Amino acid sequence: MNSDKPKTATRTNHWWPPVSTREEARTATKGGVIVCGIIAVLTGALALYSLFGKPILGITPASFIDVVLFAAIGFGIWKMSRVAAVAGLIIYLIEQGYQWATIGPKSPIVTLLFTLYLVNAVRGTFAYHRLSEVENGPPSAEPEFSYLPPSQ
Repeated sequence: MNSDKPKTATRTNHWWPPVSTREEARTATKGGVIVCGIIAVLTGALALYSLFGKPILGITPASFIDVVLFAAIGFGIWKMSRVAAVAGLIIYLIEQGYQWATIGPKSPIVTLLFTLYLVNAVRGTFAYHRLSEVENGPPSAEPEFSYLPPSQ
């Protein structure tokens, strides 16, 4: 059953998605949410393993702090928090730098991809709020109500 309507294929650049609309900005942040989830789950699994065995990649039971941190950051990015997006990028880069300095680079391609998705989350959250101000106008300096009785 072929339709006479031409199909318009929209190609999305997954490596550097556009953020010119609020919906595109929200879509750009999804990779950051997924990355934070992957980090939280893998770190949690390795931290749990280190409770009963030898630590892997320097992940110890103290790494459960990272699990909670990245889960919270992922939730914050999902809620379009600029602070969470920037914090996620900075914390990830610091931890990767520390890991590379202490045990060496183990997966530079994954690190590069995760960094790119977290950068896109920062881009998306900032664009989302900028576009929200354009659509809704800047926050008003005057309150919407007055304590004075209406004048007649």
